[in-house]
Amino acid sequence: MNAKRIAPYLLLGLLLSLGACASDTNKDAQSSDDKTGNGKTDNSKNGGGVCGFTTPVDLGTPDDDGLVNVPPNHPDIIYYGRVDCSDASAPAFAHPGISIRMRFTGTSLDMRLQDFGAGRSPDTNNYYVVIIDGEAPEKHEVLPTQELYELARDLPEGTHTAEIFKIGESGPSGSPNRGKGAFLGFRIDDGAQVLPLEARGRRIEFIGDSITCGYGNEVSVSYADISENPADYTYTTRNSNAWLAWGAVAARALDAEYMAVAYSGLGMARNFNGASLATLPERYLRTLPDEADGPTWDPQRAVPEVVVINLGTNDFSAGLTLDTIEAAQAQFRDTYVQFLADLRDHYPAATFIAAVGPGLSDYYPEGLTIWTRIQDDLAQIIAQRHDDGDDRVHSLVIPPQTEPYGEDYHPTAATHAAMADRLLDKLDELGLL
Repeated sequence: MNAKRIAPYLLLGLLLSLGACASDTNKDAQSSDDKTGNGKTDNSKNGGGVCGFTTPVDLGTPDDDGLVNVPPNHPDIIYYGRVDCSDASAPAFAHPGISIRMRFTGTSLDMRLQDFGAGRSPDTNNYYVVIIDGEAPEKHEVLPTQELYELARDLPEGTHTAEIFKIGESGPSGSPNRGKGAFLGFRIDDGAQVLPLEARGRRIEFIGDSITCGYGNEVSVSYADISENPADYTYTTRNSNAWLAWGAVAARALDAEYMAVAYSGLGMARNFNGASLATLPERYLRTLPDEADGPTWDPQRAVPEVVVINLGTNDFSAGLTLDTIEAAQAQFRDTYVQFLADLRDHYPAATFIAAVGPGLSDYYPEGLTIWTRIQDDLAQIIAQRHDDGDDRVHSLVIPPQTEPYGEDYHPTAATHAAMADRLLDKLDELGLL
């Protein structure tokens, strides 16, 4: 296999998706009795998630089908991820990996969701997976013309859990905010209860690009197939699944709350092909990554024990030459060191894992030996942080991927699982498991 033939298609995929991978409460809400699960809930019982709604709410009267609406600001719903909670009637989000969880009784479940996608095609529409009672996730396509989605009927009597997990990124197919959504609530049986739910015991944050977004990872094809028919395997939202991305896989193995700050085509200091868009560090404090004037994220809303950074593939994409590569490396190192310092200010006690791979090689751009260079850069970056007195920064080298491939030569779900295993081994080595 000729690795330098792979890179142009990988970079094409990144181009297609470039520009894309303390809350208010309802002050007028009314109390209701314990039969509907709306007794005054101490939010410390469930860890509060990132919204931390505490005001009791009323489920109200049933709809014609016998189901009642659970408002999105119910204090027993747990949100995790970059969520704008300022509108208690419609918490909004755009990053992949957003999690919304509820514990309830009854036999039925629906969700209400506002989608900001184009609604044009299954290949570009937005998707979520729904996990009920820990069973296999079911994928749901959502549309801007639809608000109500049936999730379950005829569940066994008793207590159930449900998780809504956003598997797409902010701007599929290079369309800013097309992946945005706003949660409008659940629906359950009249007379059923919403119950307190325990938060997961750990927190882990992943910062990355298309790889961390799970770009094209539901496809698994040979090098020959994709090289002969590249147009058949370009980026689609339908085949991109953040639930199967390495960060989410590792978080589930750790039983950890998962935060993804990830966006296709972006780099640490340089975006794909030098595109003049805000880099990932420049967007880091945005709650909604495509909204520069939107709400600023407060990192103290979700302080992780571990932060994993995997950036650099786009920093060393096409457009560099032997005359410019060293300057690009210096900019990458300087920006990375400063970003780690900024993260340390946010998270004084966290362990940082600086990862490289698997989307780079020494073959493309031709003659630049990028894979070797970035490993040297990472070693210098970590040494600098150690010299600055921060010894809780560590490296994780993930080797270049091999076939089969996902869309645009991105990692498959199987490769993501192997990446997650490498990370778990690293955390074990560091005594963090």
